[in-house]
Formats: sequence, C-alpha cells, structure tokens
Amino acid sequence: MENVIITGGSGLLALNWAFFKKKDAHITLLLHQRKAFIQGVNSIFISLDSEIAMYEFLLKKQSCVVIHCAAITDVDFCETNAKVAYETNVLIPENLAKVCHKLDIKFVHISSDHLFSGLNPYSTEYSEISPLNVYGTSKANAEEKVISSNPESLIIRTNFFCWGTSYRTSFSDFLINAIREKRKISLFTDIFYTPIYAKNLIEFVHTLINSNYKGIFNIVGSKRVSKYEFGKMIFNNFSGDMDLITKVQYEKQVNLIQRPSDMSLSNDKLVETLNVKIEKLEDQIKCLKLDENDFKKTINYL
Repeated sequence: MENVIITGGSGLLALNWAFFKKKDAHITLLLHQRKAFIQGVNSIFISLDSEIAMYEFLLKKQSCVVIHCAAITDVDFCETNAKVAYETNVLIPENLAKVCHKLDIKFVHISSDHLFSGLNPYSTEYSEISPLNVYGTSKANAEEKVISSNPESLIIRTNFFCWGTSYRTSFSDFLINAIREKRKISLFTDIFYTPIYAKNLIEFVHTLINSNYKGIFNIVGSKRVSKYEFGKMIFNNFSGDMDLITKVQYEKQVNLIQRPSDMSLSNDKLVETLNVKIEKLEDQIKCLKLDENDFKKTINYL
C-alpha cells in the first residue's frame, strides 16, 4: 500500500483525505498545534518550518507521496498578517518541495482558485495570474517557488466542499447548519466559482500521482455557480427553507477585503489528460449527504 504523508493534518482537506483513503493507503497526518486522531491513521506532531526535521522524517519513509494541504486560507487574516502568510503559505511549501526533490519523493501542493483578477470565467492553467489580495499573492508565489525548487511537483488548483469538524467548518457545513438551526443567512449572487466534492478531488489527485503527472492541474467541478446558487442546491438536497436565504451583492458591500468576483476554473486539461467525466454537481452534493454519518462516526476519534 502507498504511504501518503499529509500536512495540515487537523484541517478540512487533510481529514477528508484520511477519511476517504485510509483503506487504500497508509496515511500519516502531520500536525502542528491541534490533535487529530482517526482510527487506522497515524498522526504525529512535527515542525513543517524546519527543513532539517522534515528531511530526517521523510528520509525514513519509503515509496511515499507528500500532500501539502497546510496553509493559512483566511483571506482577512492574511491581509493584516502578510509576513505570517508569506512564511506559512510560501516558505514552507518551498522548503518541503526542496526536501522531496532531494529524496526523490513525489510532492503535491494544494493551491487555490484565488490567483486571478476575477474578470474572466473559467481560468485555465495557462491564464495570466493577477491576484487581488495578500492570500492570493502568497498562493501564487508558492506555486512559483514549488516549481522552481522541484520541477517534478504536482500543483492542484481547486475549491472544494466537504464535511468539517466542530472546530473548523466548511462552506457546506455553514449552509447545512443554517438549515438545521433555522438560521437566516446572506449569500452572494455575484461571486462565482466551480466547487468540487473533496472525495472527487482526492480521487483525481491520486490518479494523476499514479500516472506520474507533474505541473499544474485545475481539479474543480464543471458547473460555474454563484455562492447563492450553490446554497440553493444544498438547501434543496437537505430540505432547507429557502426563505432563510437572503440574496446580497458583493459589489455593494463596504469594508471587505478585495476578492475576485469570478474564481471559476476550467477543468478541460484534467478531463482531456485523464479521459474522464466530471460528476454533475447535483450528484456530488447527493454524495456529500450520503457520506455524513460515516464521516461523523470517523471524526469521533479526533
């Protein structure tokens, strides 16, 4: 079985990765501050910012792949803490990419869809990068550093939805919690993206790894939706009261950190490279619903 080392081990994507792949691979979650324990999954604390510590740790591993999920993704925090954002989002993946290159270990870097100006839909892997905020700039810089340090790296641009934890909720959690708490929420009608269920994202990444692909791939859904439209789809599937949702426009908000209004990515390269079809967003949401009980039983081990 493949050894899969995942950074950001207590975060959303890492925990979903462990949940979906723990029967197919030997998973090790690398932790920073918060404990995360899942039955059948290894968890250890380690300093990602120590190149020596990571080298010594990975030197002992055989036939492994490193999935770098750790990052500061809070756009507002990054804007007021640019130095911390740079150290975490740029320097750490650069150093990890170097270590993996030295040890001939496959390195997968999870990037973002916040890299562009937001003026055009369905940005491709070849579209001009033009980030609007510190977070986007840090993720763009990270891509450059990773490729420069390790040309064999696989870089994944994405925007996923999934089940979260009590301490870290996803956007879909936010919507589902509003349904169950009968709480009113506001959703943007003019912020667009191409979400994909974490399960699908993870499977596509492993297909690329197993075929030894490198470079940048967009792994996203095919349907470009607004945050409001995605919210409606979640509400429909989880029997939510649509009267709880208020439509709002991002362009009319004040005192918000600038964000791209269109973060949609094209998945044409992925589809053509792997000769695959992307599951309909509606069906991915149905799968999210079906996975709820199993996921929540699993995270009882946290």
